[in-house]
Amino acid sequence: MKWPLVKLFKDFSYSSRQFLTRGARIHLRSSIRGYRKLKSDNQLSLINFLRIELSQTRFEFITPENSRGLVFGLESYTAETVIRQFLILKLLNERLTQAILRAKADNRYRIVHPLPVQWRAALKQNGLKVSDLACALLWKIEILRRWIYGFACIAKYSWLSATKVWIEGTNVMGTRYAYFEGLGPTHLPKPCSDGRSHDIFTWYAQWGGRAADLEALFHSVDLRGRSPVLVRGAKVERVGDPIPLLADWLSLSAFIGWAVVAVAVTTLELIRGRWWHALLLAEASRLRAVRLLKPEQLARDYLFQTNWIYRPLWTYEAERRGSRILFFFYSTNSEGIKSSNGYKPLDYDWRNLSWSHYLVWDSYQAEFIRNASNNSPKIEIVGPVWLQSSDTALPQIKRRSIAVFDVQPFRLSKYHKFGSPIDYYIPMHCINFLRDIFDIAGEVDYQIVWKRKRNIGKHAHPTFRAFAERLVRNVNVVEVDAEVAPNRVIEATKLSISMPFTSAAIVAHYSQKPSCYYDSGGLVMQDDRGAHGLPIVVGRAALRDWITSQ
Repeated sequence: MKWPLVKLFKDFSYSSRQFLTRGARIHLRSSIRGYRKLKSDNQLSLINFLRIELSQTRFEFITPENSRGLVFGLESYTAETVIRQFLILKLLNERLTQAILRAKADNRYRIVHPLPVQWRAALKQNGLKVSDLACALLWKIEILRRWIYGFACIAKYSWLSATKVWIEGTNVMGTRYAYFEGLGPTHLPKPCSDGRSHDIFTWYAQWGGRAADLEALFHSVDLRGRSPVLVRGAKVERVGDPIPLLADWLSLSAFIGWAVVAVAVTTLELIRGRWWHALLLAEASRLRAVRLLKPEQLARDYLFQTNWIYRPLWTYEAERRGSRILFFFYSTNSEGIKSSNGYKPLDYDWRNLSWSHYLVWDSYQAEFIRNASNNSPKIEIVGPVWLQSSDTALPQIKRRSIAVFDVQPFRLSKYHKFGSPIDYYIPMHCINFLRDIFDIAGEVDYQIVWKRKRNIGKHAHPTFRAFAERLVRNVNVVEVDAEVAPNRVIEATKLSISMPFTSAAIVAHYSQKPSCYYDSGGLVMQDDRGAHGLPIVVGRAALRDWITSQ
């Protein structure tokens, strides 16, 4: 009986996968039809409008009075903002965008997505059909899932802390360190043959505003067997979580006592309909841990660069206990492109900022953050911030060469989920950008050194991929690995041309190399503040004049 059962299980698994795959393909085709319908009706801005509408829909019933300090700590007075930030991050995603697009493609389709009743009402007010029953069920499941996850986080943290105290005894870590959140393997130091590396750790170590006398720069990146390295005397080392484990039995007992009460209270509040406590149980546990840690156990600086929408609850307490919470920008392309109709409305993800200290590149980015912020943050201009580096050697580059920085267009199955109100980064514009530079560079005897913004692999549009394959076969084109820092490419070339509004143009400007943005189709306004004061060259004739004048 064993083998027939195994075969039956395999057949069932295969059939299930086929069924799910077919369903996913049907949903994908439907959402693409919705995107094409919006485009033909000149309504591409609808997705952006709906995102803004949802992000600005306040949960008026969440007040400081009915938000427990047990969960929110001293942030009870901003509980509504914290909850809204969290929901924007977790639920205003590509799946919701696809659901909206499917609803636009087929009037019979009703949106199914975990949504609170206030967001469902906002969508219906904008003429969309919503399945209240399905959305309400998924919403309750989402809250329950978050509550269970919070319980699991509490159990894990308690167990690891207990193991640490049991094995090591009472041992408060006195290392002076900074912690870098949200990084990946490409962001680690990788010195080139000249010993330099343009990664975020090296940038921070040479930044004059860093915390003083640091012994270590911690991160959560899996080193995969690589040994820690030293950057200006500080060890770059993996520490799995920005919040250290508790180091004594007294603190651990206090945490477990809090956890027992918190689990009971969030359960009772959930029964009463106050779901926001259960939703943030995991975040609350991290906040409580920070409150129980000694200040010397926390990082001097915590650096963030992703998920600017939601500021973690624990960072407010860490800041009160002496840590600096720094949000840095590794690029400047945040404002969008100005069209003939003017600037688009501020994107939904910039409308609820609450970080207290930003590191920005220049006065243009400082003004953008100042206008977007709801508080009065400290904004520090630090110049271009390095993020990732590669030790890959540069190919042979001629003296008369142009560094070209483009933006690769995504294939439609991926691109339509972004909900972009302006169709700029599409194959036609991206190909014309490269083709015009290639043609003119050949006429005036310049070599092209092309560095893609990032390697998106199979997600790149097939039309663009085919063009790129033909382009790199030309002897006058040198392609540089996407992970190589733009600084190295700029140093090795004479001029720099970037597609609006990639940040490499500003890096070149700070490196005192001639730099411009090039728009092949005349869609970008020449007074667009997204250029940060750099010239916007429009059309082949103007591009030729700019190159020959340098």
